[in-house]
Amino acid sequence: MELIKEYSPLRWLKLDKRPSAHRQMFRQLTDSFSILVSKTFKHAFAGKERSYHRRWTGIGREAARIFASHGANVLIVDLEKTNPEDKLAAVTAEVKKYIPQGGKNVVEFFEANVADATKLKAAVDKAAALGGSNHLDIMFNNAGIQDKEDSDILDEKTLSSALAKTFAVNVNGVLNGCKLAIEVMKKQEKGGSIINSSNFAALVGSAHPHVAFAASKGAVLSLTRELAVAHANEKIRINSLIPGPVITPQSFGSLSEELQTVWKKNIPLGRAANPEEIANAALFLASDLSTYITGSEIVVDGGASVAFLTRDQVAKK
Repeated sequence: MELIKEYSPLRWLKLDKRPSAHRQMFRQLTDSFSILVSKTFKHAFAGKERSYHRRWTGIGREAARIFASHGANVLIVDLEKTNPEDKLAAVTAEVKKYIPQGGKNVVEFFEANVADATKLKAAVDKAAALGGSNHLDIMFNNAGIQDKEDSDILDEKTLSSALAKTFAVNVNGVLNGCKLAIEVMKKQEKGGSIINSSNFAALVGSAHPHVAFAASKGAVLSLTRELAVAHANEKIRINSLIPGPVITPQSFGSLSEELQTVWKKNIPLGRAANPEEIANAALFLASDLSTYITGSEIVVDGGASVAFLTRDQVAKK
């Protein structure tokens, strides 16, 4: 889990090449949880604070890098038992390398479990204080787990263990993050943007079930829609980000070569996503490029959730 505070828009867009109207629009972009961004930098997303939480691999790592590259103040939040202290120092140093030349943004680490509202509040408070802005513009609730005992509903381990553990992080963690971010953002003139990570398992079923995981990600979609409507009048935008198969150590990268081949045949684009591609979608939702988007479900899955037969499957028939 990472908290970033202050960044800019699409990193490949150079601010000095954009019309003045666009510059003004980009300057108004920053506020979230999980990745916090403060408002002191001249990049497209300058003027926003972000907070982000996620296990420090894959999407979380790339999101931290991308936000830092846009001038964000980043607070990386994770569990020390997951990543030893020496590794945390290394990843913090790694993210700092992406700070723009001459940039003054801050990158720090905070240990917390998103299921623990008290610890998470301390993380949000610290993130908002980075850079001295006392502001939270963007919250990326991206922490999530898939328990090894998670299987079919007829499996007793799924009901007795996996369900509770999975919902504690994937649902209660997102709920805690949203609540804490909303409490800060509703006091701000420009509100903020909250991004909640779901998964395409919430959209499609599987003959190899992970009931707790799928149900938890479905809950995230419902929670996001409800909160988006409830807090729209406070200028707080709340959207769901729905990744498909992603090449991370815990996900697609952990599958056998044979299973990876099977998965790819079910994806119209013929491959799993790179974590950076998901992080770029989060960047879009955090930015002023999406100021009229709330309560939406942004699917980034290479077409997997809408495909019946792919070209590859038809060709082999």
